[in-house]
Amino acid sequence: MSNKLIKHYIFITADIHPVGGMQSYVLGKSKYLEACGWNVQVVFPGKTDGTCAFSELNKYLDGGNWTVELPPFLWGKLFRRIIIRSICKRLNIGENSEVVIESHTDWASQWGELIAAELHARHLCFICTEMFRGHGKYYDNCLDFYAFKYMRKELYGISEQTILNLFGEYKLIKPDEPYSFFAAPFDPVQDVDSDAVNKIGDAHWTISYVGRIMKQYVDNVLLGVATFARDNAEKDIQFVFIGDASAKKEKIENLFKDIQNVKLVYLGDMSPIPRNIFSKIDVVIAGSGCALCAAYENVPTILADAGNCMANGLLGYDTIDFLYHDENLKQMTFDVALNNVLVKREYDNREFKMPPKINSDHYYKIQVGHLDDADSSIEYFDEGKICKNRPNIIKIIKSVISHRCRFVMKIYRSIGK
Repeated sequence: MSNKLIKHYIFITADIHPVGGMQSYVLGKSKYLEACGWNVQVVFPGKTDGTCAFSELNKYLDGGNWTVELPPFLWGKLFRRIIIRSICKRLNIGENSEVVIESHTDWASQWGELIAAELHARHLCFICTEMFRGHGKYYDNCLDFYAFKYMRKELYGISEQTILNLFGEYKLIKPDEPYSFFAAPFDPVQDVDSDAVNKIGDAHWTISYVGRIMKQYVDNVLLGVATFARDNAEKDIQFVFIGDASAKKEKIENLFKDIQNVKLVYLGDMSPIPRNIFSKIDVVIAGSGCALCAAYENVPTILADAGNCMANGLLGYDTIDFLYHDENLKQMTFDVALNNVLVKREYDNREFKMPPKINSDHYYKIQVGHLDDADSSIEYFDEGKICKNRPNIIKIIKSVISHRCRFVMKIYRSIGK
């Protein structure tokens, strides 16, 4: 029998079916880890069938588990133990193994700590979000836990500001070293053939929104484009959506139905995005990693602020921060930003200044190195403190009914047998 140490790397992340920043990051990093000899698995709150928009993620579909979309404290202790043991059983970690868990959200990090304790694993929280409060956010319930992970150097945000935002005024904590990482995507734009480019016709101006349609700033983007179009009624405008817009398609259609000079073009999820599409776009509006990928394709890219949902001007011209605005940056509405780019032509003779684009593997290597930076002692935050809140039966029932009707039907059929 071989005594070779088996290295397991487990992501606990958002649903891997759609196109999104987390999905692209998991794809890129999983490929890097596998090339370095890690056995990669993914746990996510989604279905175990269907196909992923990033086809290379299909091999992780057996990791779907709808129960983890709710944080562990919302479940009673008995159900929580059942969930943890069922996940660990599926992961099938044998003896003589090194196990690392990486989690990406509030519920994922809380489950990650409990599963890590069960498996005696290392656990790093790489928080891939910009918003920590509001509907459906569970960070405030466990700030003691995040402080514990921070002190152990096991907590990272997608920017230095995000960690500061997570803690807010919590116990007057002011991290002197707010750890951050870059959730580098896997080659989101490539030289591939696609008929999608033919859907973009000729127009005086072609404006594109790139990214998830459920981002918090999208409503401001839509309103800004609509206002700009009304102010320039004599110009033919195409508004191109790169990414699945179905969740807001009705709202989009209603907003633009009386604006005669706008043609709406829906390209849907694209993996990868064909590079030649950007040659037909005059200006992109995007945030976070999507803004980066567009800006590096030499398209003027209006940055959507992840904090207050305003426009931060052009990435690479007004700012190099692809998430938040600098204190001295003059923000604006999206119609004003579009006017500055397309009508006033304020950026025509300005130099694009961004750090050189670096291969994603460079960032993944740094992130794996954070295991050496973290506290080497084996210690986990107490489950009772993570789950100090009472179970919420109503939220559990709503989750089952609204998101997992098939699960309900399976139970119904089993009762009827």
